[in-house]
Amino acid sequence: MADIARELGTSVSRVALAWVRGRPGVASTIIGARTLEQLEDNLGSLEVELTIEHRRRLDDMTRPELSFPRVSWRMPACSTKAEPPSTVAPRRSGPCRPPAMPIGIDELTRRRRASQWTRS
Repeated sequence: MADIARELGTSVSRVALAWVRGRPGVASTIIGARTLEQLEDNLGSLEVELTIEHRRRLDDMTRPELSFPRVSWRMPACSTKAEPPSTVAPRRSGPCRPPAMPIGIDELTRRRRASQWTRS
């Protein structure tokens, strides 16, 4: 991003804000200036014109590397026995369960609620 800022003779923050502002689906850009100097620099992004090549380079350098296809939810178990809540599925392998996988917050919440009901 610093290379593009140098090419345009502006600051990195101006380039970043101009790029975000031009992204599809972005209706507004929230800035977090603490000083007048930061505010003026952020507002200066309105004067920055990024070329298609600049946008392509910025898109390429900010594209997330996804670890898909990775299942982020727990596969159904063979048994219906309640299990204690944890952040990782138990390490049981076999035809019914894959090896340990991360579970999502919904599953964690469901487990916690289920364990509260089984304790009483």
